[in-house]
Amino acid sequence: IVLACMVVCLGVHVPTAAYAAQALRVAVAELRNEDGGVKPTELAYLTDQIRSQAASVLPAERFLVMTRESIVALLPPNVKLSDCAKGQCEVEIGRTIGADYIVTGEVLSLDEEFRLNLKVHHCGSGAFLGGQRLRGQRIGQLEAALDTACAELFGLVMEHAGLKPKRVAVEGGVRGDDLIVLADQVVVRD
Repeated sequence: IVLACMVVCLGVHVPTAAYAAQALRVAVAELRNEDGGVKPTELAYLTDQIRSQAASVLPAERFLVMTRESIVALLPPNVKLSDCAKGQCEVEIGRTIGADYIVTGEVLSLDEEFRLNLKVHHCGSGAFLGGQRLRGQRIGQLEAALDTACAELFGLVMEHAGLKPKRVAVEGGVRGDDLIVLADQVVVRD
């Protein structure tokens, strides 16, 4: 009764099984770090930030952002979402878990700075929709630039799904003059 009142009286959207079946599913794979220069907790944190941005940028009535737990539960035994480095393998894992879109990425330590490379693929067609590259001297700088980079990345997903991307204001941390945007690359200055 309380739930029915919330839906009718307050207009609260409660996801149903029918909604979940119709929504486009977006999976964010765990970020990889092959060179060992980034702690696993930092990778997990950045991955969670990307998932959070997906949930805030993508309209909830059209997209379902898959949780880490739901992704792990849908994977075949002995397979990790971070196992694949090449686009085709990423797409295959996305299909296996029932995702319509999959976001993958890697954090590297190069020339005394961190680089984050994010990619998004459409799992049905295998199409590479685009990517974002960020760099900074500290992990915190990558985090600060994620809002802008994710708005652009998930804008590509929205466009592919036939929706007009919405503009997301960057809150706190990074001012406009701290970001340098060069084509698909976001650079955070000190």
